[in-house]
Amino acid sequence: MLEVAGGRLSLSPLPVGEGAEALAAAGAGWLLSLTEPEEERRRGLADLDARVARAGLRHLRLPIRDYDVPEGPVPVLAEAFEHLRGGGHLALHCMGGCGRSGMIALRLMRMAGEESAAALARLREVRPCAIETAAQLDWALAD
Repeated sequence: MLEVAGGRLSLSPLPVGEGAEALAAAGAGWLLSLTEPEEERRRGLADLDARVARAGLRHLRLPIRDYDVPEGPVPVLAEAFEHLRGGGHLALHCMGGCGRSGMIALRLMRMAGEESAAALARLREVRPCAIETAAQLDWALAD
């Protein structure tokens, strides 16, 4: 768990089983899914939206190919950032909770005004596997 912009940010793998309920029990109010629908179906989670709704979480989506970066503008980040600024708890997930989740977490930390190297070090203290490719790091640090 990271304190970011007055709120809390957590990174996790795809919330299989009771994962969405566990995130809600840990205090998350919003879940930002970074997986593609096909990844979810392969893991038996074609009903992820329904599971997240049953857990009482607001569900945002930003599908990104594994090991890739978002394409084009990403308006959902402004909404997620405002949730953090309001003191909310935002949970991020991709397949393993590392590359895509780390990239988005670092971008949110930068949006909060954190210096790049310090933010990356702080993120990797919590999630050592955060950010898996140079392209992900470049995207997260872009202004």
